[in-house]
Amino acid sequence: MRRSAARIARQGAAGMTLKHTIRILIVLAAALGTASASAQKAPVACMSDPELRDVLLNVYTFGLAQSAGICVRRYPQLKPNANTAIAAFEKSYGKELDALDKRALAVFERIYPGRGSLMRDKNDRSANDDALRSVEGYSREQCAAAITSLNALATAEDWKTIAEGGPLGAVWESERAAVPKCK
Repeated sequence: MRRSAARIARQGAAGMTLKHTIRILIVLAAALGTASASAQKAPVACMSDPELRDVLLNVYTFGLAQSAGICVRRYPQLKPNANTAIAAFEKSYGKELDALDKRALAVFERIYPGRGSLMRDKNDRSANDDALRSVEGYSREQCAAAITSLNALATAEDWKTIAEGGPLGAVWESERAAVPKCK
C-alpha cells in the first residue's frame, strides 16, 4: 500500500464549488505549509522549484489526512463523512500521490543519504505541528467543513490545481525564499 494512502487510511459535499473549496484549502495550506527549511534543521542543501513543490505538496497532503483524523477522534460522528472523503481523495489522486511520494522521498534521500524516509516523515510531522494543534481546537462545524472541503477537492478531480497552484500558492514565496535554489 502506498505511503500516502496508508497514512490517509489510518486517519480512519455536495453543493460546494471548487472555488469555495480552494479558498478554504488556501487557509489550511497557509497553516500547514511550512515545510523543508523551516521545519527541519537540515544540512545546508538546495532544492529545485519542482523538488520544493513536491516537498510542500507532500507536507500539505499529509496535513489534510492528519486534520481529518483529529476531527474524527474529537467528533466520532464525523467518521463516515471523513472515511468517504479520504476514500474519494485516494481514488481521485492515488496515482499522483504514489508519484509524489517517490519524488519527495528522492529529495530527502539526496539530502539525508540512507535516512530519507525517516527524515521525510519527521519533516511532515514537524511542518504540521502548529497547524494540527489548531485543528485540535476546531468546533464540530469547523471539522465538518474541513472534511467537506477534502471531499469536494477529491470530487473535483483537479490534481493540477492542487499541485501547481491553489493552496500551495499561499506559502510558495516564503518557502522558496527559505530554501536555497539549486543552480
